[in-house]
Amino acid sequence: MSLTLHIVPHTHWDREWYLPFQTSRVRLVHLMDRLLQLLLRDATYRHFMLDGQAIVLEDYLAVRPERADDVRRFVRMGRLDIGPWYVLPDEFLVAPESLLRNLMLGDRVCRRFGAPMPVGYTPDPFGHVAQLPQILRGFGLDNAVFRRGLGPEPTELWWAAPDGSRVLLGYLRDGYDNLAHFATEPEAFTRAVREARDRLAPHSASGHLLLLAGTDHQEPQPELPGLIIRASGGELVDDQLLYSTLPAYVEALRAGATAWPTVHGELRDPQRHHLLPGVLSTRMWIKQRNDAVETLLTRWAEPLAAWAEAVDVDDGAGGATAHVHLTGNEPPTRVHQPGALLWQAWRLLLQNHPHDSICGCGVDQVHREMASRFDQAEQIGAAITAQSMAALAARIDTSGVSGPDVQPLVIFNAGDGPRTDVVTARLRLPDAPDALEVRGPDGQVLPHQVLTQAGDAERFFFRVEATPEQLQAYLGMLQGGRVLNHVIHGVTLRRAGDVVHVLLHMGQSGEPDHAGIATARAELESLLSGGEVARFVIRTVIAQPRDLVFLAPNLPPHGYATFSVHSRGEASATAAPVPAVPVPALAQKPDPDVPA
Repeated sequence: MSLTLHIVPHTHWDREWYLPFQTSRVRLVHLMDRLLQLLLRDATYRHFMLDGQAIVLEDYLAVRPERADDVRRFVRMGRLDIGPWYVLPDEFLVAPESLLRNLMLGDRVCRRFGAPMPVGYTPDPFGHVAQLPQILRGFGLDNAVFRRGLGPEPTELWWAAPDGSRVLLGYLRDGYDNLAHFATEPEAFTRAVREARDRLAPHSASGHLLLLAGTDHQEPQPELPGLIIRASGGELVDDQLLYSTLPAYVEALRAGATAWPTVHGELRDPQRHHLLPGVLSTRMWIKQRNDAVETLLTRWAEPLAAWAEAVDVDDGAGGATAHVHLTGNEPPTRVHQPGALLWQAWRLLLQNHPHDSICGCGVDQVHREMASRFDQAEQIGAAITAQSMAALAARIDTSGVSGPDVQPLVIFNAGDGPRTDVVTARLRLPDAPDALEVRGPDGQVLPHQVLTQAGDAERFFFRVEATPEQLQAYLGMLQGGRVLNHVIHGVTLRRAGDVVHVLLHMGQSGEPDHAGIATARAELESLLSGGEVARFVIRTVIAQPRDLVFLAPNLPPHGYATFSVHSRGEASATAAPVPAVPVPALAQKPDPDVPA
C-alpha cells in the first residue's frame, strides 16, 4: 500500500527542567534567532512547529521585542505553528479550571500574532485525564495528538470523555521524536525515514504516518527540505513524502476517518511510554501551594470580585463610594475591574504548571523559583479578595449591632453548602479579653478565645510636653480623628494640680472614636480657657490587634453572616438579630477544606 509520510519539523521545549528557566531561555533565544533567520532567507524551509505552547513566544520576545513583527508575519503565513496551550501542563496535578485558563490564556497570547494551531497537541504529560476530550471540544478542538498514556493501540483512534464528547486522536506510538536528529547525508536520511515508516505502517489504517523531525530543545535543521526531495525520488518513490504540518496531518486523518477503535476516559497505560507515577507526591509542598493558590483564585478572589463589581459603584475617580469599617482594619482602596490583575495571577500560577515543574522532577533551582511565582499569585489573589470583601461589607447594614463598644464582623462562606467552622479575626478589641462576648446573627452568645502574648496589648509611641499655647497648635494637627497617620481610638484625661496628663490610645487601622475625641477636645478647651493649667503631658500608646477565635455556626452557602464583638456591659442588652444572607451569584464549586 502506498503511504503518505507527513514530515513535521519541530522542537519540544521544556521551559525549565534539567536547566533553570533563565539558563534555558538563553538556548531558546538562540533557537528562535536561527529559526526566524532561516524562515526569512529560505522559502523552501516552509514550516516549523513551536511545541503547542504560546509561552515560548513571551519568553523570546521579552528579550527580542523587535522580532515580534517577524513572528506575526510567519504565523499569519502559516509557516510557524503556535499554541493552543499557554504551557504544556500536567493534567492530574492541577485543577480542572486551570486547564481551561491555560487554553484561554494560550488563545489570548496566540491571537496577538495570528490563529493558534487547531490541534490539541499535548505530547509529553504523564498521562491524560478523562475529561480532556470534553475540554478540547469546548475550545473548538475536535482532535488530540500525544504520546504517553496508551499501549499497543494503533496510531488512529477516537477518544471519548465520560460525557460522550469525542475527539479524533493521533497517537504518537513511537513518540514525538521518531525522526529526531536525522543525519544530513541523503542515504542516511532516507534510511531513517524508511525505518520510521516500517515501524508505524503496521499500526495505521489510514496510510498517513506522522514523522516528527525534532525532540527536546532541538533547533531547526536547514537541510530538511532538500533531503525530503532527494528521498522522494529515490528508494521511497512509491510513497508520498510531504514537508507537512501537524494540522495537515490531522486533516488527512479526519478526511479518511472510518470505524476506528475508541478509547474511553483516563489514559494512563505505561506500556510504551513511562508515566513516572512517583511525581504525584514528589516535593509535596509544590502540590500544596498550587492547590492553595488555585483555591484562592477560583473560590474567593474571582467570585468576590465579580460580586463586589456588581454592587460597588465607581465614584468617577476610580475609587469606591463606600468602605468597610467593621473589623478594625483600614479598608483598602478597591481597584475596579480587577480582571487584568487576576489574569496576571493566573499567568504566574500557570507558569508553574508544566509537567516537569509541578511534578517536582526538575533540578532544585527550578523549584526554588516556583515558590516566588506562587507567592506573587497569592499576593494578588489575597489583595483582590480583601478589597472585594471590604466593598461588600460596606454595603451591609450593621446598624443593629453598632455602638462605641461593639465591633460588627461580616463572615463570608464561599462553600456551596451551609458551614459551621472556627473563625479567626485579627482586630482591635473593644475591651479586655475577659470582658468580651461574641454574638451571632440571632443574638446568641458564642464560645470564643482571645489569643494573646505577654505585653502585646499596647506599645509606647511617643511622649511630649506642651504649654497651653503649644497645645493649641497640637489640637490643630488633629484631622478627622487622626494624627501622624495614626487613628485615635480613645482619649483619657487626668489632672494633677496645674498639670494635665493626656493619654491617646492610637492604632494603625480602624475608625477614630469621634465622639470620645469631641468630648476630650471640649474638656481641653475648657481647661485652656480657665487659665489654671501650666503644662500638658501628652503620651500615646498603640493598641495592638489581637486574634479573636470563635465558632461561627450555620454560615449560609455562597453568602455571609454578621456577628458582633461586645464588651460585657454592652452585650447584656438585647441585640437585634442580623440575618444571614445567601448570595446565589457566588455559586461556585469550592474545595471543602476552604476556610470560611
